[in-house]
Amino acid sequence: MHNLKLNQNGNNRLKIVVAVVIVATMFVMFLVFNIFSGYAADDYLYFFKYAGHTLKGTPQRLTGIGDIIAGMKVHYKICNGRIPAHFMLQLFALSDKTVFNVFNSFVFVLLGLLVYFHANIKGKLNIPLLIFVYAFEWLGTYLPATVYLWFSGSFNYLWTTTFVLAFLMIYRIYATGGIRHNPKAETALCVITLAGGVLAGWSNENVGCAVVAAVVLFMFYYKRRKLVILPHHICGLVGSIVGYSILMLAPGNRVRLENTKYECIFYKHISWSLSQLAVNMFRAIIILVIAAVVVYIFSRVKKIKINWLLPGVYFASGLVSACVLMLSPEEPARAFFGANMLLACSAFMLISQVLMKKKSGSTNSMRRAAAVIAAFVVVLFAGIYTSEYYSLKYDSLNYQEVEQEIYEQKDAGRKNIVIKQCKPKKSFWSLQKYELSITGGGEKSAWFNSWVAAYYGVDSVSVETRPHWNAAANRMEYY
Repeated sequence: MHNLKLNQNGNNRLKIVVAVVIVATMFVMFLVFNIFSGYAADDYLYFFKYAGHTLKGTPQRLTGIGDIIAGMKVHYKICNGRIPAHFMLQLFALSDKTVFNVFNSFVFVLLGLLVYFHANIKGKLNIPLLIFVYAFEWLGTYLPATVYLWFSGSFNYLWTTTFVLAFLMIYRIYATGGIRHNPKAETALCVITLAGGVLAGWSNENVGCAVVAAVVLFMFYYKRRKLVILPHHICGLVGSIVGYSILMLAPGNRVRLENTKYECIFYKHISWSLSQLAVNMFRAIIILVIAAVVVYIFSRVKKIKINWLLPGVYFASGLVSACVLMLSPEEPARAFFGANMLLACSAFMLISQVLMKKKSGSTNSMRRAAAVIAAFVVVLFAGIYTSEYYSLKYDSLNYQEVEQEIYEQKDAGRKNIVIKQCKPKKSFWSLQKYELSITGGGEKSAWFNSWVAAYYGVDSVSVETRPHWNAAANRMEYY
């Protein structure tokens, strides 16, 4: 018995070490991608006191918190109500991008851990499950650079989704039934959940709605499981409703809608919306369907009881998040990120239940199968990451070369800068291929060139798609 305990303790310590190595590796690998990615599109305008997306007159560079607060008041009136996300965006715009790179990598790692613990909060440390979660985080999002690496996009989607899952963890932990009610801590919990609910509901249009839905569904779950609904649960619901109301009642939403082209015929809009949902969520849907089918068959054959109701909370919340987008005139891929992560929580929660059951011949075989699949995923991911690494490094060198060209032309006294067009390599994680980068030269990137010029302190920046050779200087020129 003593030797058995020693072996178990040794195995637990080994698992902890492996988990720490996995998390640290994810941090470093993602940090490298952050370092390779420069600023793009909207990023440039948020280095200035916000006065609108269209550059008018001479913009005022951010100097402190006061400028951010004043600009956010304008943002709320003429753009949208995502004030917490854009406040954080401009706060980090006050510092060097290195600071953002480190914090953004931390948030990326934290999101993976939150998805893991939502799926497996009560079970023992499960290394294959942790690998599956991080593999999905890397590979399960369509156009991932616009969510993870894009300076503006990360605050609006990666950071807000991470905060939402952190907030919902309060409800998830209580759903296990393992937390005793402490009346002395209830007042503090009420304050925390009220404030957290406001910020979670105020995150972005589709995820904020999913927060309200998730909290309501958790309360139905508590009733079904005969768990007492506590005051701080109610406070969290009230806070999320208040936050979402502040977000959606922003006058800027109406202004933005008036300036957006959209399909007026209802059935055509719904058809288009469904196609966008299929394109942007098929990875998460496939993972969820496979997990549900395998778990269902396994539970029927081996007569294992599965909790379908709790994963259903996440599935329904993710569905709400996705369906809200069907009412929007715009449905960019990044807007489905929160829905994808909620569906991922549902899928991994089902898988976790099978892997955490008491040891038997059947569950041991499932664990071995999970370990083999996890090993295959690691090898596959290593190959994909290596390919993406060299593509992003190529883009990064182009970006640095263009920046150097801008500064050289500026130092030479030029006010109208012309830079070369850089064609990105085929890459899953590249920002350049989305025509968001200054090196793209596409029509989609033309609108923010005026902000690029303001950022670098020149009159204009344009992209020359047809360079010519200067024989006297013995070099290619773009102006």
